[in-house]
Amino acid sequence: MSIFFRRAPESQFAGSPAYLASIQQTFQKDRLSGLIEVQAGPDQQVVLLFDSGARVRAYRLAAGTCTLLTPEEITADWETRDAPIRTMNLPGTAVWAAWLALEFHPPASREVQEGRQISGYLNDCRAEGRCGVLHFGAAEGDGLMVLWDGEPVRSDTVFAAADGIVGTLPITRLLQENSTAPWEITFYAARPEAVAYQRLLLRTGVSTWSRMAFEQYQDLVGQRMLLNLINNINAASQSQQWNIRLDMNGLVDHHIFLKADTYHLAYQALLRATVEQIGLVIGGLLSQRVLGDAYAQLPENQRAVLQHQSLTPASLAR
Repeated sequence: MSIFFRRAPESQFAGSPAYLASIQQTFQKDRLSGLIEVQAGPDQQVVLLFDSGARVRAYRLAAGTCTLLTPEEITADWETRDAPIRTMNLPGTAVWAAWLALEFHPPASREVQEGRQISGYLNDCRAEGRCGVLHFGAAEGDGLMVLWDGEPVRSDTVFAAADGIVGTLPITRLLQENSTAPWEITFYAARPEAVAYQRLLLRTGVSTWSRMAFEQYQDLVGQRMLLNLINNINAASQSQQWNIRLDMNGLVDHHIFLKADTYHLAYQALLRATVEQIGLVIGGLLSQRVLGDAYAQLPENQRAVLQHQSLTPASLAR
């Protein structure tokens, strides 16, 4: 029955639609993040995703399709009244990566590689500039890795094994051990028409823009001043309920924003704080130059989505 995170700590039940409703209420009441998987029929599974108690989306997987469900449709086609139910409490990173994989369904490719070959497989992904989600599965565990222009998004990588859930895959160890253990690799290619793709595009745009601006700022004032800047911005944003922050590599976002206007406000607040904090040290005009130069280096598709959200150097200066 398991789709993602087969070795993650879990609870398994058999229950009715009413029992599933009570489980969802527990996720909401306790503000839990994680997945609920239901074996709704022999070849039919329902997946519900929760982030900090909010139901992100629900999907039905059947016959190679993945269908978005309304709350009323979640239990509409159960073939039995008591269905196997699996629940997992997971970090927000895992929920985000699973959401992307479901939004980018069906898989573009599936193959089996030896553990020692995974590093070479990722090199091929870099060369091809792939965007999407990789699902790695083996006897020791499984995980998800988000790719953008062929590069793994480090903060969006998660792996679940018997000893817990971590933010890295054991790629280096498998190479060092010359492992021949089989790993199934499923690639979900990004679909520009998917809602989640626009979120990913904006998220990577803000992250790349921030990182490039930080690199220029560090060249001017040094790494210590950059770290002070990042700490000040993160401290000022702690009062918000957003699980996002900045580091030297840009944006670290572990929050799934259900409404577009909410994540626009969150990113706008972080970027404006960046402009203000940089301006306090090197002056407003030079601060705008740093942001503007970094913005000009972004790929066209990222600049387009930032402009659509009114996240530009000019708009942040107002």
